[in-house]
Amino acid sequence: MLAFTRRCFAQKPTGPRRGEIILLAQRKLNFADVLIVPQKSFVMSRSQVDISCAYEFKYSPHVWNGVPIFSSNMDTVTNIPTAELLAKQEWISIFPKHFNLEWQDGELPAILGSTNNYSLSCGTSEADMKLMLKVADRIKTTFGKPVKLITVDIANGYLDRLITVCASLRQAMPEAVLIAGNVVNPEGVYELVHNGSVDVVKVGIGSGAACTTRLKTGVGYPQFSAVSECAEAAASYGAHIISDGGAVYPGDLAKAFGANSSFVMLGSMLAGHNESPGLLIKDEKSGMMFKEYYGMSSKKANEKYAGGLKSYRAAEGKVVHIPLKGDLIETVLDIEGGIRSACTYVNARSLQELAQKCCFIEVQA
Repeated sequence: MLAFTRRCFAQKPTGPRRGEIILLAQRKLNFADVLIVPQKSFVMSRSQVDISCAYEFKYSPHVWNGVPIFSSNMDTVTNIPTAELLAKQEWISIFPKHFNLEWQDGELPAILGSTNNYSLSCGTSEADMKLMLKVADRIKTTFGKPVKLITVDIANGYLDRLITVCASLRQAMPEAVLIAGNVVNPEGVYELVHNGSVDVVKVGIGSGAACTTRLKTGVGYPQFSAVSECAEAAASYGAHIISDGGAVYPGDLAKAFGANSSFVMLGSMLAGHNESPGLLIKDEKSGMMFKEYYGMSSKKANEKYAGGLKSYRAAEGKVVHIPLKGDLIETVLDIEGGIRSACTYVNARSLQELAQKCCFIEVQA
């Protein structure tokens, strides 16, 4: 069985030296490489399991309550209809940064005033940051309540510019829950938490269904190991992580929570539904309906939002046609049911108990 040795990360972790080949006693694992080991349980029904959580944060004074699952800030995953549905389930939606362009002057949707379970997002450019702050100020003025969650999202969370932007946003919005990433090891978590004043670190590089970063660059880290190692580091720092990417089945969320991830972010699992954004496509031969889903670093996304793919760049995302799945609520309930069922197998009545009681065994996928 896999045993997690708890380490103290009070000091900055030391990464590999330049050119060093890391020899590891333990293989690095994806979700498909592990299973949760069942044990004697007194939880007789899934109805006895509460998957909602209450979290405090290192820097923000807010206390967040709800189901700790995010919809990704991809424009084929999250829009107003999906956010409204997910808010009723107490899930969180991260709006794509492109929504800020519309909201800087246009009418603000009612959901921004009726729930706290959403996040604005931005990149690391000065224009992105200023636009997001302008929208946040409009929301506070219009609805009389501040934006509680803000996300700075870039593919490479190791860029020093991300630390600078996060530190500036902390000064501009000191009470907000600040989310940023993506990174995959304790060194990256340390930088964002201690130097960027980040409350929640997004963990995952190259693991998304529409991401081709690992193929194009050779960069990445198996998601289950990234989650378990980064969650351990974040806990030492008084911070949280989001497992972002790699979840294909409800059981993958259970594994992420069992490995001590505070939150999980979903993209492809929430795409392709009736309410989902994305082009609806009919296959003329089979008559089947599909929804378009693509990575935000894909050629299509660059053409849509950046004036085309620059000659010095490679597309690190792809376009996928997902068979139409039906109503989003059915998938949401299926995911929640799977997580509750996992809890009953290990005698856990909550996600916190799931993390305490989980033992994993390595398998051949």
